Amino acid sequence: MTDFAIEGMRQFKQPFFMMMQFFNDHRPFDPPHKYEHIYDNTRIPEPGTFYDDYSMRAAPAKEARMRIADMPDFNPPKDLTERQRKQWNYQKFMQHFLATLRSQDDNVGRLLDYLDKSGLADNTIVVYTADHGFFLGDHGWFDKRFMYEQAIRVPWMVRYPGRIKPGGVSKDWIVNIDNAPTALDLAGLPVPQEMQGRSVAPLLQGSAPRDW
Repeated sequence: MTDFAIEGMRQFKQPFFMMMQFFNDHRPFDPPHKYEHIYDNTRIPEPGTFYDDYSMRAAPAKEARMRIADMPDFNPPKDLTERQRKQWNYQKFMQHFLATLRSQDDNVGRLLDYLDKSGLADNTIVVYTADHGFFLGDHGWFDKRFMYEQAIRVPWMVRYPGRIKPGGVSKDWIVNIDNAPTALDLAGLPVPQEMQGRSVAPLLQGSAPRDW
């Protein structure tokens, strides 16, 4: 996918808009061979809600069929207790997931390197985001079917040399319907009145509007 994206940028006329969507950090979590074993000797800490007994949750939480102890993806030893199987599955789950993520990270680096070397970086806005937050093992689940805190905090990073200061962090709230107005605003294009959301460009440039 990265090869295709770079080749596409070589052929595009200016200006261009590209979306590149990695999918390999979803089940069955099969990392490329060169990344397959890089976390085999790393123990991943369980999240604080890993042993949630759902006594303080709404009824659907107890019925959810996505418990890590019951994951069909791996082959834990047969003599483990349910708690041990849950712990064993989680380690395998995270080792595989993080290896796929490392592959993505390296390929995002390839894209940024291409923009730098081709002279496009200073006039290209790069947005990195996702469809949900880091919800892996929280509440003892391996999937993200509920709007819990861990799922709704979504990563959102923007690189725009000369317009956005590197390393800045805003603690102001934004929502995903702000993405499109922001992209249009940064590109100098009008935002249609019927479009929901609001450009967060002022936040990225360090000056939150009074009515934010």
